Amino acid sequence: MRKHLLLLANGFLVPALLCAQIPNGGFETWSPSGMGYDDPDGWVTWNTISFPIDGTLNCEEGSPGAVGASFAKVTTLSVTGVGILPGFLFTGDMSAAGFPYASRPAAMNGMYQYNIPAGDGGTIAASFTKWVGGAQTSVGGGVMTIAPGSQSSWGSFSIPITWLTADYPDTAVVTVMSSTGGGVAGSTVWVDDLEFGAFTGVHEAGTEITFTLAPSPATDVLTIAADRELREFEVIDLSGRVRAHENVIGRQVQVDVRTLADGMYVGRLRFADGTIANRTFVKN
Repeated sequence: MRKHLLLLANGFLVPALLCAQIPNGGFETWSPSGMGYDDPDGWVTWNTISFPIDGTLNCEEGSPGAVGASFAKVTTLSVTGVGILPGFLFTGDMSAAGFPYASRPAAMNGMYQYNIPAGDGGTIAASFTKWVGGAQTSVGGGVMTIAPGSQSSWGSFSIPITWLTADYPDTAVVTVMSSTGGGVAGSTVWVDDLEFGAFTGVHEAGTEITFTLAPSPATDVLTIAADRELREFEVIDLSGRVRAHENVIGRQVQVDVRTLADGMYVGRLRFADGTIANRTFVKN
């Protein structure tokens, strides 16, 4: 991992951060874990849970990649004594999530394939924080949700980054999950060539359904209005964790969001006809 350097400019010491991209974002480097499998350098997986129990891999190397020799494949597993274990991958190590990063990119771009069974959904996300007074404060992020379905050839994605404050971050975290919520065994997401850069297009599942989440930013109450009957609403953070779940009935409902920490979230809706749709909103 690259580190902070001090550069001498105009007689002043100016901090500069050379870590301009996602470490091993192309998944070209994998190293032995010491437990009988390889993990991608600079990334954390849940192979430490699945492999010792069932000899299965929650994240594994695939080849060839969309770009280069390798890619990462995350798979949701049913693990003996554990239950459903979502395919999970995030930057950092077990002691510290994320990597040093001090820019404000417009988007996170990459290549992906997926196979998501009915009743499940995947996420790819980036979040940016800044250490203030000994605590990490969210300054921005972006997330792409993957609805049930499959894509068996490499496709590109571009996740727009929403900046919540005018601050520059000092840390970035990238997360890939093949399941959210309860999860369905067999859900898979393949990723490759992840990098920060210019925004080239947006993918947000469920855009064929007419619905709104308002206001955004929301402070106390989020109003959901849809063109069909609602049944469930989940709030998912940028790491793919479910932060709230409610059963909702009707085409227009209100959800209390006061207990959510400030930041960006995905609102995941399940409709009476079984359709699932997602949309981002900001809690402030």
